[in-house]
Amino acid sequence: MIICVSLVILSMNSIAQKGSIDCGRLKNGTFYLYPKNSGEQYMSMREGNKEFERNLVTGDSTTYQLNWITDCNYTVKLVKTSEKLTPDQRAWFAEHQVHFEVTNIAEDYYVFKARQDKKSGTVLRIDTMWLKPKTDYVSNKVVEYIKDPRILKKQHFGDTSKYAVLYVYRTPKTWAFLANVNVYLDDVPLCIVPNNSAFAFKIFKQGTMKITSNVETGKMAEQILNVEFGKKYFLKTSLGLKSGFSYKIPILALNPKEAEQDFETLPYGQ
Repeated sequence: MIICVSLVILSMNSIAQKGSIDCGRLKNGTFYLYPKNSGEQYMSMREGNKEFERNLVTGDSTTYQLNWITDCNYTVKLVKTSEKLTPDQRAWFAEHQVHFEVTNIAEDYYVFKARQDKKSGTVLRIDTMWLKPKTDYVSNKVVEYIKDPRILKKQHFGDTSKYAVLYVYRTPKTWAFLANVNVYLDDVPLCIVPNNSAFAFKIFKQGTMKITSNVETGKMAEQILNVEFGKKYFLKTSLGLKSGFSYKIPILALNPKEAEQDFETLPYGQ
């Protein structure tokens, strides 16, 4: 069973602001979200401790309960939604809430960071909330999870393909086997990688991209990925120790054939 943040989190376009900027006005109003790596569009109406969200593409509606910690920080809990959630998504929402913090503010938008449960929790999303709807919006989908990597053979993936493939895997280890690794691509959550697992993604953007990753209690590590369509990339995840901190180091495999052999021996999407 894949544990992908993008499958767990709905848009939840709520925000908070830090610093000296007045955030009180954010408790009420209408806001618009165009999530990274998505063709979705959301309109959110906030009234104090409640937020009513509408998916402008599907028409689905969602209600959230807001708990304001300060004028600039609050948590969000799902109340009800017309979206069809998977059992895993329903279980996640039943157990967790989301903490929001704005990292930047401008005249027409807010940049926010969403974390699991609390301010020090796992980063789930970094995105932008707009005060007015966009009239020139286009889909910004960059990466897509591959449910079954065998379909690449049917699609004849190769030099003429208009996408690249990123394979993310973690070989079985007895040390820290219960620790999960969070992996992001240009701040877009890819997946949470448990011990002995493998995932694959299509990337629809060429050029330099940044892979970041961490464990729940560790430091963030970075790896630069220069993407070219028609190519395969293998990201091996492992856990190490440095300066007393346990953290995740992403490593782009230098030997693709060996990495592919390792990848194929692991349970996929689990």
